Amino acid sequence: MSNIKPAVFVVGRNPIEGFRGDPERVECVDLREEGPSPQWRCPEREAFTPMPGWQDPYSGRAMTVGEFGCAASHVAAWMACDEWDRNTIVLEQDARLRVDVSMVMDVYQSVGRTGLVVYLSQRNYEGGVHRGHMLHEVKHHPLWTMAYVITPEAARDFLRSLRTHEYLIPADDLMPALMGIHREQVWNREYQTVSRVECLSTHQRYFDNPAGSGGSTTERAPYVEQDNGFTTLTVATDEDNPGYQRLKRSAQRYGHNLVNLGAGVEWQGGDMDGPGGGQKMLLVREYLEAWGESSRPYLFVDGYDTIMQAHASDLLKHWEQVTETTKVLVAGEATCWPDEGLAGRFPGFGPCPYPNSGIYMGTCHDLQILFSHVDKSQADFDDQLYLHQRMLTETTARWRYVIDHGQQVFCCLNHNPEALTVDTGRGQLVVGGDRWPYVVHANGPTKDRLEGDLAGIGGRIRDYYGDIER
Repeated sequence: MSNIKPAVFVVGRNPIEGFRGDPERVECVDLREEGPSPQWRCPEREAFTPMPGWQDPYSGRAMTVGEFGCAASHVAAWMACDEWDRNTIVLEQDARLRVDVSMVMDVYQSVGRTGLVVYLSQRNYEGGVHRGHMLHEVKHHPLWTMAYVITPEAARDFLRSLRTHEYLIPADDLMPALMGIHREQVWNREYQTVSRVECLSTHQRYFDNPAGSGGSTTERAPYVEQDNGFTTLTVATDEDNPGYQRLKRSAQRYGHNLVNLGAGVEWQGGDMDGPGGGQKMLLVREYLEAWGESSRPYLFVDGYDTIMQAHASDLLKHWEQVTETTKVLVAGEATCWPDEGLAGRFPGFGPCPYPNSGIYMGTCHDLQILFSHVDKSQADFDDQLYLHQRMLTETTARWRYVIDHGQQVFCCLNHNPEALTVDTGRGQLVVGGDRWPYVVHANGPTKDRLEGDLAGIGGRIRDYYGDIER
């Protein structure tokens, strides 16, 4: 093996486990002090910020601050490669060498000076066009940026493409997009370089993560906070309640801007063992009145027994489709409670034909109309009975309100007649085998299920990653 000293950029602060010698190295970009809305400024350009509305292509969760810092670190690595003007090995901090270092150096020295990236930590791959006994072409995504070799020409192509961009997406998605091989074409169109960078991979993983996927810090890092087009409201007068804390974590995970209207408020809405809860509607009405006749959408969810399980931007798109000819989307449930005598007055479509007041979404203006008959002098009236009566008596109810009777967007668990399963890869509830609702409500006696057979939903427990909240 040649004694050529490699240039190594370490995306992190830990030592390079298993990499002997003293390679030339540069530290990562550290954004841990930047807070939930980070920026990164690098020479000769304006600041980069996280891509608005970004969600993980598989799980749907929001971008984490760690992912943004990691992407910035890879951009800094390309800048170092450009400055050094020689092929560079880029390693993330948790990369562990699993082969003899001579194999890495063989690849490093075999790479020419064309626009080329060679992944060193990709899964074993069968098929494709081979380049010698060690390498093969890669024309697909996903790809793992834990370890790779990049040429100065490729680094410069990447940097040229990024000069016109304000936003970064996670490195595992950014690099394939720059090379035009991301599985979602929208990102290829957004980022692909003018001169195509070629992508190769070793025939086996030269590096891996010693902790495995279960040790991932990315999945457990704080989430980037952004405005995704609407506000999520709840009422939780007990902010230490485990149910509220569960909701709050899931809202952060899926990019919701959650506002708790019950913070610092004394509960006067009844004991909730039976009809009651009108104080929730009073607080929502009071909050919305301060915004005038705004067209901004607002989602309301109960404070102790609901959980998010999909990204806010997707929920907004689906709400806009459903409410194209109506104004307010209300969750549906299987039973007509608290007044069964009203059941015959609802259309009766689908498995959950009756309105549930634990989840609804509409514009500020239309929700103000919904709550316009609320008696401000009482707080212990039943919010669900008010919703039923209002929907049945308003002359414009047919076009103003729609019940999510098919559980496309919202799902209520109590007496639910459909098959409910868990997608353990994503940590999401599946309804009827073909619907992934955005918000789940454990109404009535089903509250314990969110810590029982459904403890993994809301992205809390996922295959390969384990319990995300530990």
